[in-house]
Amino acid sequence: MAENKIFAGPRIRRIRNGLGLTQTAMAEELGISPSYLNLIERNQRPLTVQLILKLSQTYEVDIGDLRGEQQGSVAELRGVFSDPLLAGELPGEQELLEIAEAAPNAAAGVIKLYRAYREQHGRLSDLSDLLAREGAAPGWPARGCRSTRSARCSRPGRTISPRWKVRPRPCTRRWPPVTI
Repeated sequence: MAENKIFAGPRIRRIRNGLGLTQTAMAEELGISPSYLNLIERNQRPLTVQLILKLSQTYEVDIGDLRGEQQGSVAELRGVFSDPLLAGELPGEQELLEIAEAAPNAAAGVIKLYRAYREQHGRLSDLSDLLAREGAAPGWPARGCRSTRSARCSRPGRTISPRWKVRPRPCTRRWPPVTI
């Protein structure tokens, strides 16, 4: 018969921190030693049936929450790390599971940042396509003006001061407003 050990250290730590308890105080209420609770919180020891029942009675913890897997987060994190931007950085399954279980808020933050990145990447791509269709040069917005370090502006009649302290006049070309 296969054993299904429950390693729920990060969840136990979140419960303890949420209640504002120290490891010593929680260990006393559960009838275990503080060092054993520390091992449980670091996933060095699995939860016993007696400890799960005591957690449920003492802190009104749903037993199902202790077993709850983070498969949705793991799948989304796998998608994040499979992006070409992060080529070669794909963590293994166990590492992704540890991230999702040990730091679910951090995992959710990474996923949220990645979604925002993909959305902005799509918007930038759409903007580039729009500018290409309208005949804008790839180096927009300053099609006629180059760097302020150059000695000349490619627009007729405009020069840039060679001294760094004197600022050149701004380019007067009007660009259509860009909504991102």
